[in-house]
Amino acid sequence: MLMSISITISNRNTLRSPTCLPILANIGNPSKIISNTQDRFGIKSAILGSAVYYTVDKGVWKDSATTSELYEELEKGVSPYVGEFKKQIPYELPPLPSNDRLTYLFKYYWNSGVKATFRFLVDLPTHATNAASKSYSYISAALDPAESSSTSSQEKAK
Repeated sequence: MLMSISITISNRNTLRSPTCLPILANIGNPSKIISNTQDRFGIKSAILGSAVYYTVDKGVWKDSATTSELYEELEKGVSPYVGEFKKQIPYELPPLPSNDRLTYLFKYYWNSGVKATFRFLVDLPTHATNAASKSYSYISAALDPAESSSTSSQEKAK
């Protein structure tokens, strides 16, 4: 049994009807009804909590047999609507790669990442030495003109 959640959004004419005007006068600007950050956080937290509660109640987090039964039930309930929705979309998605191809790609990129990490670790002493020598030469080059200008000003003073 699927539980459906529907949210009704009223149009502007309903908000401006004479029966709603006293309520809106007390609230303020209708476009800023949910402008407070705490209100938005509360609403988002309530939606998240409801989703978690619903999934726990339906058994999504139980054993795999219960989850697969829930999936089949969901698929039966949603499949008529998905068929209609697919007819409205003009774009076809390409097929997913085969499982062998995904396994190969995962292993390849994992191994590439491991190799790059260890290559960096092997070259780390060289990188540290190069960085130290460049820093030393940069600092000494920056200090040399200051020292030469101070010595030239001392020589001019004599």
